[in-house]
This record gives sequence, structure tokens and C-alpha cells, in this order.
Amino acid sequence: MTNIILRGCNGKMGQVITNLVESDDDAIIVAGIDISQSKVNKYPVYT
Repeated sequence: MTNIILRGCNGKMGQVITNLVESDDDAIIVAGIDISQSKVNKYPVYT
């Protein structure tokens, strides 16, 4: 299992990566980093 911290998780590309990782059994996003908290994610987002 690969743990991922995703920077820019609330942007367009960050949301694409989030959707890709959700369908992958070998990876999980454990946290996100973004200047905006405008989206609701299944992982904690730090600003």
C-alpha cells in the first residue's frame, strides 16, 4: 500500500488524481494540502 500526501488536491488535476487513486487498490491518499478548502474530500486537507 502506497500512502500519498497530495498537494493541490482541490484543483482540477488534484481531483482527477483523487478519483484515480480511489479506484486503485494499491494506493491511498492519507492527506491533502491546498490553499483552499472549497471541496469536500474523504481525507483531511491542510492549508
